[in-house]
Amino acid sequence: MKGKVRLGFVVILIALAMAQIVAWDVFAETTIISGNVRGSIQITAPSGISSWELDSLAAQPNTQTGTLNVKANQNWQVKVKDADATNTNGLMAEWDGAAYVSSGNKLLNAMKVAAASEITLPTEGNIQTGTKTTASGQDVTVTFKQTVSWDDQILTGGHTYRIVVTFTGSLVP
Repeated sequence: MKGKVRLGFVVILIALAMAQIVAWDVFAETTIISGNVRGSIQITAPSGISSWELDSLAAQPNTQTGTLNVKANQNWQVKVKDADATNTNGLMAEWDGAAYVSSGNKLLNAMKVAAASEITLPTEGNIQTGTKTTASGQDVTVTFKQTVSWDDQILTGGHTYRIVVTFTGSLVP
């Protein structure tokens, strides 16, 4: 019986020693992960206007409209400008289909762009502000206004008047 007790005692001691060895071989650590949703804005500028028939006898200014789409997850604003101070500087300038014509004609009046507010190019200005949109965005009607003078030149030979309007969307804190 003494042999059985001793053997049982030895088995218990070995089991306890093994449990401690296994426990010492196990390590646990944690990683903390945190983050935040980034403010985002995406704009789609109105489609280009390629065949605008500017009329000096029509009610002034001549107008064309387009749709700007804004997708934003917080307050936003959209500004417009004519970034080309060399060729246009706010005025529609003569274009030969590939480049602005050196010393070419320009319309006498600067283009205006309007949504909630109106600005006169080339100056950069805010035309629309808004709040968080749906995932499909918010459509904004943009009006391009061009006053045409009796003294503006009629272009020939496939030349047209052209200007590039830059739309910039940004988040507002």
